[in-house]
Amino acid sequence: MTRMIRFIIFSFIALSGSAMASNSCVLTMGWDHWPPFMYQDDSKNMTGTHIELIREVVTTMGCEIQFKELPWKRSLLELRKGNIDLVGGASWTQERSVWAHYTDPYVNNQISLFVLRSELDKLGDINSLQDIRNSRFQLGMLRGAYHGPELEKMLEDPEFMSHVQIANTETLNVKKLVLKRIDGFFMAREAGEALLRSLNMQDEIMVHPYTLMVDKHYVMMSKNSVPLELVEKFNASLNQLKESGRYSEIFSQ
Repeated sequence: MTRMIRFIIFSFIALSGSAMASNSCVLTMGWDHWPPFMYQDDSKNMTGTHIELIREVVTTMGCEIQFKELPWKRSLLELRKGNIDLVGGASWTQERSVWAHYTDPYVNNQISLFVLRSELDKLGDINSLQDIRNSRFQLGMLRGAYHGPELEKMLEDPEFMSHVQIANTETLNVKKLVLKRIDGFFMAREAGEALLRSLNMQDEIMVHPYTLMVDKHYVMMSKNSVPLELVEKFNASLNQLKESGRYSEIFSQ
């Protein structure tokens, strides 16, 4: 075999391999530490109910998933640019729907108010956002978090905003609550309870009777990097896992 023939054969193989790689389905998911939904175990393996479900759905689609750790607000920015392909645990908003595809909802999400157990009786009646506005209550919120249209509307009110303190992490809100710099914070109930257990603070901090909202969580996919056909495949695979019983197994673990 001449050098020229070998060169042609090897070049063809290399080009074929490149074409196969370019046609492969690899999706990058932005994530942040959010147990029990998304976190790394002691062996640095990605786990959590949302991670397990999304990984299985993507695998059922015939795709590979890669994970990139980013703060939530940064994940939204990278998703909008198409630098990552998807995020989980997202609420639906009109603004986001302009630049992101939404899958079918995959789980319900309760947003609860967490307060110091020792201060509960001193807080007075808190049954609405207006009660917070009309009191001395200081509310902790996570930067970039969305907790429904009612709260978004209230955030346009300067008087209500005088009762709001923004934090970059949920753990910081817990610390501020213990130091009594805030009177409470909103957080997904399961995630909040898991955070308190990890900090061994479940006896000091409790869920207030007032629930802000119960909404649905979606996977958002970037319109700049993910074609609509893949969103449809995701929904079909999600329904397949529900019908097989695997969905229930993941959320009962």
